[in-house]
Amino acid sequence: MVTGQPGRKFVIAGADRLAYRIHAQPIGYRVERLDGSDKPTSTLYMRAGELATHGLGKALREGCLFTPALASASASFS
Repeated sequence: MVTGQPGRKFVIAGADRLAYRIHAQPIGYRVERLDGSDKPTSTLYMRAGELATHGLGKALREGCLFTPALASASASFS
């Protein structure tokens, strides 16, 4: 999984629209579940193989994992 910019937000499509922030680290990932204000409500530390068994891994496999557009990225392409 490529996380792009540090702190990139990922959203699982569905009724709940679960949001996560993923930080790549030397031994795996720090995964933060976000509330409606993008504040972490819980944090998990996972190795790359463990991420596949998490809801994020399932959403990625099923094509239901999205990243919102970044305002700074779109501004740099204008």
